[in-house]
Amino acid sequence: MADFTGITQTANLKLYKPGYSNVADIEVLNANADALDAAYKEYKGTAVEFTGATSSKAGVKGYVPAPKAGDQNKVLAGDGTWKTPFTESDIAKIAHPVGSVLAFADGTNPNAKWSGMTWVQFAQGRTLVGAGTYSENGTDYTYVNGETGGEAKHKLTLPESPKHGHSGTVSSAGTHTHSGTTSSAGGHNHTAYGTQIGLSGNGWSRHSGSQYSYGNSDTSWAGDHIHTFTTDWNGEHTHTVTISSAGGDGYHENRQPYVIVTYWKRTA
Repeated sequence: MADFTGITQTANLKLYKPGYSNVADIEVLNANADALDAAYKEYKGTAVEFTGATSSKAGVKGYVPAPKAGDQNKVLAGDGTWKTPFTESDIAKIAHPVGSVLAFADGTNPNAKWSGMTWVQFAQGRTLVGAGTYSENGTDYTYVNGETGGEAKHKLTLPESPKHGHSGTVSSAGTHTHSGTTSSAGGHNHTAYGTQIGLSGNGWSRHSGSQYSYGNSDTSWAGDHIHTFTTDWNGEHTHTVTISSAGGDGYHENRQPYVIVTYWKRTA
């Protein structure tokens, strides 16, 4: 194998190595150099300039247009011109069209981070809920873009409160008495009958003159009666009922566990 270390190129593309004795190898190399030189001259004579493509016409291959001074950080575009590569702002414009919402956990302001766009802070103090219809326990909940709802703290209404009881006390109002009168029905008398002197049996016995003595004698029965009793009206009254109360009548925490981020919405 020939050693071509140190071979240099002459002006006419001939190769040589000073002191190298293998003439055959040198001649082969020179012959190849001549062929390459001829091919290059032929190509240079027929080559054309590079033509960029358009939206309706394909480009033509050829010499790459030479970049100008200051274009060292540019790239050759398909239209045949040197352009500045996409910046981060250019990419952000494509990736986040108007109406997009971004969240930053470090307080980043996209207006300062990117150029050519307008961002406004969005949904301060609120969580985001997906638009559409959601069903739970047989009830549908429909959410439309832009609507707001909910509350950070809530005060229960009576229908929302759990079932419960209360203890209470009643005042003693109503203590009273009654007075009344009865009718006079029931007044009566009894009739007694005596027996003649000398007759046996129970009854009256005559001794002498107008003196009599009484023995066992039955009287007629006349005593059955009824009484009507009427009382004075003295019972109408009222009671004061006192129910014990419980609770602080305040608002309860209504927020879910949360972590704070900053939302931004692109408007232009």
